Amino acid sequence: MKKYFIYQLKKNLLTLACFTLFCIVMYVIPIAVHDYSRWNDDTCYYMDGSYLSNIAIALGIMCILIPILVFSYKMNKRSIDMNFSLPVSRTKIFVAHFLVGLIMMYVAYSVAYWLGFVIIAIKVKKLFLIWYLYIYLASLIPAFIFYSIAAFAFTRANTIIDGIITIVCILLLPALITCVLYNWASVNPGTFLPFAPLYDVFNKLGNGIINGNVEPLFASFQKPYDMHIRFECITEVCMFVGEILWLLLSIGATIGAIMTERNCKAENCGQRSESIFCYKSIIPIYTISFVALAGNSIVPILAVIFAEFVVSIIYKRTIKIGWKYFALLLVYVIGGILLGAI
Repeated sequence: MKKYFIYQLKKNLLTLACFTLFCIVMYVIPIAVHDYSRWNDDTCYYMDGSYLSNIAIALGIMCILIPILVFSYKMNKRSIDMNFSLPVSRTKIFVAHFLVGLIMMYVAYSVAYWLGFVIIAIKVKKLFLIWYLYIYLASLIPAFIFYSIAAFAFTRANTIIDGIITIVCILLLPALITCVLYNWASVNPGTFLPFAPLYDVFNKLGNGIINGNVEPLFASFQKPYDMHIRFECITEVCMFVGEILWLLLSIGATIGAIMTERNCKAENCGQRSESIFCYKSIIPIYTISFVALAGNSIVPILAVIFAEFVVSIIYKRTIKIGWKYFALLLVYVIGGILLGAI
C-alpha cells in the first residue's frame, strides 16, 4: 500500500498545485492588495479586510471537489479494472485515495492560510495573532467532517453524475428535515448545513484576533432574558447539536466507507446506483419533504412531481414508467401533504 500511496501522491502533485493556487487567489491576493494603513489606528476595519470568509469558502469548495477527483477512478471502467488488478486490496486502495485527497486539501489550505498570516503580521499591528493558530487548528476538524461525508456520498454511486447528486442531497438532508420540522420548533435550518461548523469556527474565533478573546459557549444564556436572547439561545444550542451531529455522521461515514469497500465490484461501474444512500432513499425523502413544504399550493406540488419524474429518469435511465411508479409517487405526495398539515 505504501508504494501505491506514494504513486498516487506524486500523480496528484499538479492537482495539488492547482488547488493551492486557487486558495492563494481566493485568500492571499486580496490580503496582499488590501490597504491596511488605517488598521494600525482603528482595528474595527479588521472584519472587512481579514478575508477569513474567503479561505473558509475555498476550504469548503475543496471538501467537495477533491473527493470527486480522487475517487473518480471508481466511475471509469478502465481505471477501476486497472486498480483492482493490482496486488493491493480494494480497501487499501480506497484508504490510499482517501488520504491523498485529505493531504491535498490540508496542504493547499495550509499554504494559503499561513501566507495570508505572514502578510497580515507584516502589515498590521495591534492584533492578537495567536488566534490565527487557534483558528487553523480548530478548522481542521470541520474540514475533515465535510470531506469525509462528501467522499462517502460520492463513492456510494456508480457514475460521476449520480455521485455529485448524492453528495448534494446527503449534505443538504439535515437542513431539509429541519425545514420540514420548522413549524414544530423555532429552529434555524441553516445551523444544520454542512458548512455551518466551518463557518462557526472562522466567525467566532475570528473575533479573538481583534479582542484577544471570544464569547464562551452558550454565552447568550447568561444575558438578560428577552425574545431576541431566546432566539440566540436556541440558535447556539442548535449549532452545537448540529456540529455534534455532523461529527458523528463523519465518523460513521468514514468507517462505513472503508468497511464496505471490500465488497465493491468493478462490474458496477457505470451501472445504475442501487445503494440505499442514493436514489432509493433520496427520491422518497426529498419528494415527501418538498411536498410538505409546499403546503396546499397546487403549483409547487406539481413542480415537485415534475422534478421527481426527471430524477427518476436519471436514476432508471428510461422514460418507461409503470403503475408501481405512479402508486409510489401517489404515496409520496399524500405522505407529504399529511406531514405538511401536522
